[in-house]
Amino acid sequence: MQVSGGYDLSLSDQLDGKARASGNKKSITNSNNDGFYAFSLGLSFSMGNDDEVAAREARQQREIANAEARRIQDSTNSAAEAARVKAANVAEAQRVKDATDAAALRLAQQKSADTVFVLVKGKTIILKGVNFEPNKATLTKGSETILWRTYNAMVANPNVRVVITGHTDNVGSQKDNQILSLKRAQAVKNWLIKKGIASSRMRTVGRGENEPMSSNETAEGRADNRRIEFYVQ
Repeated sequence: MQVSGGYDLSLSDQLDGKARASGNKKSITNSNNDGFYAFSLGLSFSMGNDDEVAAREARQQREIANAEARRIQDSTNSAAEAARVKAANVAEAQRVKDATDAAALRLAQQKSADTVFVLVKGKTIILKGVNFEPNKATLTKGSETILWRTYNAMVANPNVRVVITGHTDNVGSQKDNQILSLKRAQAVKNWLIKKGIASSRMRTVGRGENEPMSSNETAEGRADNRRIEFYVQ
């Protein structure tokens, strides 16, 4: 609500069309000029101000920003979960494959172990697959497949005696190859002894590079010459 008032003074004394007598002076101005009082009364309404509008818009912007942030977070969480599930599936598939491969390997080794060499008196068997680390008498892990077959043959023929002979290629000195071939033959004998074959049934010999079966001029030929033989007595 608004209330206002005031007094207006005119330079004329004939606002009302009548001349004021010289003795009829206004008490406020002490003159003959006309004057009048004015008063006003009114109501005013305000539906808001700029600060409230700005605050309302700011709240709306914050709500929009929060909604977008939640959407992005939900999308990120979904992507992370999908990646986790995919990784878990890949890991499980690899585990199953590894287990399957291991089972297949064990089965293959068992089948190889179940196959028995035929030991015939006066005959020589070349133990293909029995290998050693370079320049050493250390059996490689893959050699055990053939050694198990050899073990089974010895078990199946308890009265058989054998000569285990080691051979090398011509790389290195003849003396070193002679020593190395004997050590390799002894390594095979020791493996069989550990599995239960009597030492008295086996004798070892080293032939070095003296009895090649292939040319030492090629890698394939040298690989053939590096061998272990079983001679059945």
